[in-house]
Amino acid sequence: MRKIYALIILLLCTATIMTAQETPKIELFGGYSFAHVNLGEGRANVNGWNASVAYNLNKWAGIVVDGSGFYRSDQATQPLTVIFVCPLDPTTCPPSFTLGGSTLHQKLHTYSIGPQFSYRTNSRFTPFVHAFFGGGYASDTIHFTGGHRTDANGSHVVTLGGGFDVRLTSLLALRTQVDFLQTRIFHDPHEGGRISTGMVFRFGKK
Repeated sequence: MRKIYALIILLLCTATIMTAQETPKIELFGGYSFAHVNLGEGRANVNGWNASVAYNLNKWAGIVVDGSGFYRSDQATQPLTVIFVCPLDPTTCPPSFTLGGSTLHQKLHTYSIGPQFSYRTNSRFTPFVHAFFGGGYASDTIHFTGGHRTDANGSHVVTLGGGFDVRLTSLLALRTQVDFLQTRIFHDPHEGGRISTGMVFRFGKK
């Protein structure tokens, strides 16, 4: 019976140690992000990146600095070819020429900070939720023949969401997260969202 009790105590201690080892001091995340956001010239689906640095205060809570960037290019106007018609004497017609079209390039960058709460166990899966508060900066640039025009505006950004990590090794995990984004780009209130996935690099132990 004493051996059984000793074995149970050993298992509990081992589980406690393993659980503690699952709490890194710093987590560095980076990866691909897809979002539906307002970029000034209307709302659009955009691609980009999402990165964050988390400092874990303990097993459950941490402070995160989060940043993201999204980019989009589109043909604003098509090229126009001008052809002159001279029915009386075609040889006197000036040559045709093409007016170049314009291209719209849009960018959105966000930067936020806030708490993140994780549910850590011995499982490979670690779910988490977070709330970030910060700002963003959007720009719309139209390139046309002979020049370009840029409109830019800053905004507050509120990010609420969560996701989960899948531990691959003690130093590496795969993350997927879904976030709700609230912005006011160009004075237009907008509620959008983003989905991010990438790798988490884990450093130190708490």
